[in-house]
Amino acid sequence: EDDPTKCSVIELCQQATGMNTSGEKFWRMDAALQAYVDTAKSTGVTCGVVSKVIETAKLETCENTPSKCSLAELCQRAISFETGKLGWTTTINGAPYVQFAKNSGMTCGVQENLVAAVPEQKQVEPPAPKKVLKYTNRKALVIGNANYLDQTPLKNPINDAKAVAAKLEQIGFEVTYKENLEYREFGRTLGDFEREVASSDISLIYYAGHGIEVDSVNYLIPVDAELSNPSDVKFETVMLEDAVRASLNTEKLSMVLVDACRDNPFAKSMIGGSRSVGRGLSIVDAQPGKIDQIISFAAESGEVAEDGTGNNSPYATSLLELLDEPNLEVGKLFRKLGDNVERMTNGKQIPVTRNRLSGEDIYLVVE
Repeated sequence: EDDPTKCSVIELCQQATGMNTSGEKFWRMDAALQAYVDTAKSTGVTCGVVSKVIETAKLETCENTPSKCSLAELCQRAISFETGKLGWTTTINGAPYVQFAKNSGMTCGVQENLVAAVPEQKQVEPPAPKKVLKYTNRKALVIGNANYLDQTPLKNPINDAKAVAAKLEQIGFEVTYKENLEYREFGRTLGDFEREVASSDISLIYYAGHGIEVDSVNYLIPVDAELSNPSDVKFETVMLEDAVRASLNTEKLSMVLVDACRDNPFAKSMIGGSRSVGRGLSIVDAQPGKIDQIISFAAESGEVAEDGTGNNSPYATSLLELLDEPNLEVGKLFRKLGDNVERMTNGKQIPVTRNRLSGEDIYLVVE
């Protein structure tokens, strides 16, 4: 699986090609499978891909031409969290996107390259100072779970989590990024974050992956969960309430964003779909006793959210567009988020936000 040159022709073609609805084979454009495609082409193996499909693949899109990408798509391909810290990707496939981003003056939130670029601009006058944000000590925990045990991997949670983490870095958050968390690590991660945000002004938790509601209690599902029976939930999953509680240990504003209402196989398999097991998540109110908190769900109570047909879910796509919008009050940000997703999905998906906010306007970006 790690070395395409050791695959048989059949195994190589299985990894390198897909089939459209007309039954025609095509070369896959996934970056993770590009090595298999390159190996097949370089050895003269066609894998049944006809010439007209090859010609179609040469059309300029974001998949093969960096200049065709949106800012979010370009940064998603150009950055990496390989070392647990945001940086430029070092993969061959990502190199053109990195070069294009640098040539265009984009940092994609990569701080080390931004610092390195300063000496080259010694003769450039510094820009006029912007307004100072009142709450600058901001921390975020971003989690994407996709590769579930004995289940078909979800398409977009990792893409969503990486893109959201990068955007938060760009607007000044100190980000902890995690993906494919198992049960024990999930709990430790929330505990660590709860301690870290004690001295912060603003905290934010974003979770993309599977979630489930049992007996009106919401749970986030680690990738090693089996969940053959509703009684397993308490021992194999993490309560959403634990994530909310971890975010509350901050000085001012806490936010929990849950893109975890995707229709999932766990709810369908547990004792034939018991009525105690919900189809989506149930909407819960903000926690009592804490002012300035927001809990945002990607879909209405009992409904499921779209994983998306593109690189990101509708919820993540809209969130990425709004996070860095200047002078957007945080309460209005989530109202616009709901409107955008509803419009994007033709009313099939409507995010719901519960908040308890003071009269003070809070902004994530000002100019």
